[in-house]
Amino acid sequence: MLTNKLILLVLLITILRKGKKKSPMMSIKLSANKFDRIRIEKGIESRAAVGELVGFSPPQLSNLLSNRYSPTLRTIAKFCRVLDCRPDDLFEYVR
Repeated sequence: MLTNKLILLVLLITILRKGKKKSPMMSIKLSANKFDRIRIEKGIESRAAVGELVGFSPPQLSNLLSNRYSPTLRTIAKFCRVLDCRPDDLFEYVR
């Protein structure tokens, strides 16, 4: 399992590396589709179950996945720990 500091470092490096290849008009957002794909691959039945494991209520998780607010690095690290994935597995580039 990756430590929090290592997860944050990987996220920052990934964002910076990918940012150099993409148009400056692009940004990243948390992808609900990627989140659900990883959740299902890991055998977690519902979004609510993931939310419970990281300490989010269903409405909080819904707001996060619909990009009503941006996750903190700590939140990203929690999701990565629960889903056993890298931060860049949860994000996508958008125009």
